Amino acid sequence: MKNAAKTPGKLLAGLCLILFFCLMPVRSYAAEQQLSEITKLYVTGIYGSETLPQQKVNWQYADKGYYLCMPSGADLSNVQLHFTENSDGNENADSYVMIGGQKINCGDSTNLSGTSKLQISLAGGKSVTVNIVKSAEIPAMFIQTASGTLDKVHASKDNKEKGTMALVKADRSVDFDGNLKQIKGRGNSTWGFAKKPYNIKLENSSDLLGMGKGKGWCLLANYTDRSLLRNRIVYNLAEETGIPFTMDSRNIDLYINGDYMGSYLITEKIEIGKTRVNITDLEDATSKANDNADLGTYEQKGTNDYKAGTQKWVDIPNDPEDITGGYLLELELGERYKDETSGFVTTGGQAVTMKCPECVSENQIKYISEFYQNMENALYSKDGYTTDSKGERHALSDYIDIESLARMYLLQEFSMNLDSGITSFYLYKDSDLTGDGKLHAAPVWDFDVALGNYTSRNGTDFTDPTQWWAKISRMYDNSSKYNVMAQAVQHEEVWNKVKELWQSEFMPAIKYILGESTAYTATKIKTLNAYKAEVSASAAMNFIQWRDLMENPWNHSSESFVNTGLTYDDNIEYLRNFMTKRCDFLNRNLGGESTGTDPDTSQKVTVIEDDTRFYAAKNILNSSGDVRAEDTSDEGGGENLGYCNQGSLTEYKINVTTAGTYNVTARVASNDGTGAFSIYVDNQKIATYRAVNTDGWQVWTTTDAQEITLEAGEHSFAIYFEESGMNLNWLQFTRETGTDPKPDPKPDPDPKPDPDPDPDPKPDPDPKPDPDPDPTPTPTPDPDPNPKPDPNPTPTPTPDPTPTPDQTPNPTPSPKPDSSKDQNTVTLTKGSICQDAKGILKYRITKMAAKNGTAEVIGIQKKSGKVTIPSTITVQGITFKVTAIAEKAFRNDKNLKSVVIGSNVKKIGKQAFEKCKKLSSVTFKGKKAPTIGKAAFKGIKKKANVQVAGSMKKSQVKKLQNRMKTAAPSVKITYKKKITVRF
Repeated sequence: MKNAAKTPGKLLAGLCLILFFCLMPVRSYAAEQQLSEITKLYVTGIYGSETLPQQKVNWQYADKGYYLCMPSGADLSNVQLHFTENSDGNENADSYVMIGGQKINCGDSTNLSGTSKLQISLAGGKSVTVNIVKSAEIPAMFIQTASGTLDKVHASKDNKEKGTMALVKADRSVDFDGNLKQIKGRGNSTWGFAKKPYNIKLENSSDLLGMGKGKGWCLLANYTDRSLLRNRIVYNLAEETGIPFTMDSRNIDLYINGDYMGSYLITEKIEIGKTRVNITDLEDATSKANDNADLGTYEQKGTNDYKAGTQKWVDIPNDPEDITGGYLLELELGERYKDETSGFVTTGGQAVTMKCPECVSENQIKYISEFYQNMENALYSKDGYTTDSKGERHALSDYIDIESLARMYLLQEFSMNLDSGITSFYLYKDSDLTGDGKLHAAPVWDFDVALGNYTSRNGTDFTDPTQWWAKISRMYDNSSKYNVMAQAVQHEEVWNKVKELWQSEFMPAIKYILGESTAYTATKIKTLNAYKAEVSASAAMNFIQWRDLMENPWNHSSESFVNTGLTYDDNIEYLRNFMTKRCDFLNRNLGGESTGTDPDTSQKVTVIEDDTRFYAAKNILNSSGDVRAEDTSDEGGGENLGYCNQGSLTEYKINVTTAGTYNVTARVASNDGTGAFSIYVDNQKIATYRAVNTDGWQVWTTTDAQEITLEAGEHSFAIYFEESGMNLNWLQFTRETGTDPKPDPKPDPDPKPDPDPDPDPKPDPDPKPDPDPDPTPTPTPDPDPNPKPDPNPTPTPTPDPTPTPDQTPNPTPSPKPDSSKDQNTVTLTKGSICQDAKGILKYRITKMAAKNGTAEVIGIQKKSGKVTIPSTITVQGITFKVTAIAEKAFRNDKNLKSVVIGSNVKKIGKQAFEKCKKLSSVTFKGKKAPTIGKAAFKGIKKKANVQVAGSMKKSQVKKLQNRMKTAAPSVKITYKKKITVRF
């Protein structure tokens, strides 16, 4: 019985053994199946040591091929290769590919060192080539988000996500390996670019790459800067020349979730801290005064929108004992002011936001806004003094450190920074108990469009290193007024310090960067060749990932790119040439011993006395916009100002021999009666003249006289064109007989006491409120830093008091001896202005050629609800392709309802159709999506249709959609497959 019971067990065991061996080949065959395609490939073990964080690097498709972009210090001799065949991303450890005749399973180690190409053989005779490139010299940062994607972060700049971060130097030493509290987007216009900038915050304060401890760090994409060096060079120069609290920075290669993102610049975040802006931490003190409360939980109070003379704050119950500092302020655009928690707008219209503390109490905002306002009043006064609320006189130097202004000016002027005195412009004030009680211009920030890397603004060509910019730059929302930086150097005290520091500190440092000085001992800066050597390998990888950015930058950005070169070497040489010429220009102008704000034009003074004819085209000190001098067609007329487009400005110096009231007329010409200009004396608007229709650009007439009261002595004098459409020849000053130095009895926008006051002087009968009231009038009162319109019940009509200059205005035609109205009879050259056959649109010739010439639309001449921009125009028998619509070409057009954009248009400039509130139909006739500038369609009708040509491929329609998101930021875009895109 025992034997009988045992037999079935043996049979069962034998059967199982047979089945196992029978099935094993089938399982082995299925597991070892060679892949026929690869949907994903990445490598790990790139640093070859178990002690280092093992980060992965994904392959990426770029430049018509696959690439593995490896970091500096990577050891490729024993990396693990991972790949998948299916879109679900699941790996099969037993699947394999063939590399060099060797079978490589998923996850197997292989040697990739010493090769630039990885040839992978697949089933069915297929193969794929992976190019291997490697960085050098600079660290690599690896970020892994909690979700494994950037979808949430990219959905909104305000979205945050946790993760981990490792930072590995080129020598493979680990600088950081830990948790990220958050990663989020950053920047204003730069956030809209494909290569995005980020802010990261560590869980604990750490010293990254020797830059000092901190939690917050910025990752700058340098998207618009194809040298990848402008920010770093300017930051280093700022440190070298003594601008305090400059943020330290390092070039790195950035990887997020295994994807190579490009070459980035990691910088310290601008904030108050011991290793950042090292001043009193008022935020911490305020929190402690409120039981360590989170100040962001209190309610916002005050006026949130941009409005002169207002403040906004947070309703914090308690203040610390000392509220005199520290404050970190940022000058900002009016349109961005509403997005910030706390801040103030001065009576002069300058928006100032609180960078730190971000949340301030009512008492704190009142203190710092009054302090800044006093500084502004002194800054914009003629003599650099102001009277505070206690009736005490104070100099500009009582409120702000003069040397800091000079250093900041030199950095802004040398770099020819677009944003000088406008935005990304910081000042700090420490507590009176621990600091000097003054504002200081520092730290510096944002120079990616500096050093010749922008096109133009307000008539200044930023690619020309021999032009002034920071010295003549205007407020962003008020082109008739210098901004803070430009106004500072109108003061002799500041200008003299500028010249001193240029010779002693800035010029020697810059020459060292350029390799022209071997005696100089540098502490923070390198030579340009050294910067290039450090970044070149990273740049090569960056422009594999972003090759089209190098070769066709206009396809990527709404900003105006400059042709700085099609290779990295070209870009470095462009930068070198610009810096060299810029240094030479400043050295010529700042090397002399003369004083004043413009040594080379100090003799250009126009004397004003009775019966003086002031020729507007003579003795110009500075100008901006398209305005230029031209010969008048009539004998004895001399020169006139032409191309007097909105936002154009000319500046002079006058010397009035006798104070009194003058009757002033203007000799003007206008083809259609449009155009207006205002006169400013010492930055105060005193009169506005409107054009008279003379039916010709060289048919002249004299306007009615206006009464103007002038004090004796030297004054700044400016002509600002409020509207386009006129030419100006001269102004005639005729002094009223029997007048004396007393002010004009009618209300005056800048009331002044009698220059020779009686013992008991009486105030102006209708004075305007002054932001800096003086309880007792004095012979030399401060002028109002924010000129206001004339309160006369029947004022001279004027346009918007704070006009925005037209960056591509509609130039008036060049004058012609026969006074012809036909703009198309002039000799055509590049830059000539012409019109179409119907006389509806204005064009500018951008390429003059008998064949293949080009033109751009610059504006509209006749009111029309429907506009068609043709593919070509013919002028004087020559056919020009219409390839562009200029910046602001149709801005604020109140009639435009529909526009058809011709098939040759490749570029639409910034703000081209902005605020065309009735525009509801846009048709694109081209096969390819044109590049579209920032805010080009902002403010058009919310429910609008975009039609595209049937020949436009789906990929181009997708590009059009993406570009319209930037061009029309407040509207939604949906795509319908046939011909209509609704947004």
